Amino acid sequence: MWQKGDSGDTQLNWVQANAYCDGLVLDGYSDWRLPEIEALVTIVNYTLFNPTLSTIFDPRRSNTYWSSNTFIYTPDAGWSVDLFAGHVCALNKTNTSYVRCVRGGP
Repeated sequence: MWQKGDSGDTQLNWVQANAYCDGLVLDGYSDWRLPEIEALVTIVNYTLFNPTLSTIFDPRRSNTYWSSNTFIYTPDAGWSVDLFAGHVCALNKTNTSYVRCVRGGP
């Protein structure tokens, strides 16, 4: 189950993003988490552009969203998805990005 919205007008660093999802209580659920990169790419619609985010979500931003995964070669970086064109990229964990939480699954 995906959070239909996102972190609103607030962009968060990677540590803050994890804390945001861990503390989220939404629709009666409190078991939200920052999605793994494999899950995050499933909401990308590559037939769209600017943004590539599936049309079931609102807001549909063309910005970068955090995943919970650390970039193995640079532990100071985390994986993210840029929804302008659907690119997967690594960002320094001190950078700020948007957050869309998920629950259930693995």
